[in-house]
Amino acid sequence: VAQKADATFVNLISKHGKQEPPPTQHTTAMKLQGIYTEEAFKENVKYAESLALTTKYADEEIESLMTLLTSFGLHDEQLRKTTMAVLDYNALTGKGTTAIAMVLGKAFQGNTTMLAKLGIKFDETKSSAGQYADIIDKLASKSRGFAEAEGKSTLGVLSNLSKGFNELKEELGGFLIPLFDRFAIALQNDF
Repeated sequence: VAQKADATFVNLISKHGKQEPPPTQHTTAMKLQGIYTEEAFKENVKYAESLALTTKYADEEIESLMTLLTSFGLHDEQLRKTTMAVLDYNALTGKGTTAIAMVLGKAFQGNTTMLAKLGIKFDETKSSAGQYADIIDKLASKSRGFAEAEGKSTLGVLSNLSKGFNELKEELGGFLIPLFDRFAIALQNDF
């Protein structure tokens, strides 16, 4: 009986490791904008993970922010620059990342009326692409480096420790709970 249980457990572990991850909201947003490629998605995830290492923000928070910005049509370098600008401006002002991202997303689409709330003036004679680049440059010049500086502060370091602990809990829980569920079902079926 113990050998059969061990074999069932090993079989479940190997099956669990081969499962495809479910589609994320970010992949869905990319597909809806017609910009999805596996490579671009992986680059975005890698970027979110790299920011999570140097700022107080968790990779899931950054990916959620990137998803929102992607829904406005931002992608590639514009997406990365805007993401960093949002995090820096949030660290400087305390304004919510979602609110900042909504204003910048709308500005990317040409609706610049809310920019005054962020205190950003721009050259209205430029093309919309030129205006957006100008907006991001001005926002970045006001707040560049604040998110990383905040990540290095005492509170930022404590936040990063907390993120690491939560990541560990997620990884263990995400692996062990389904495994034990399947093991219990397999044992019921086998006995």
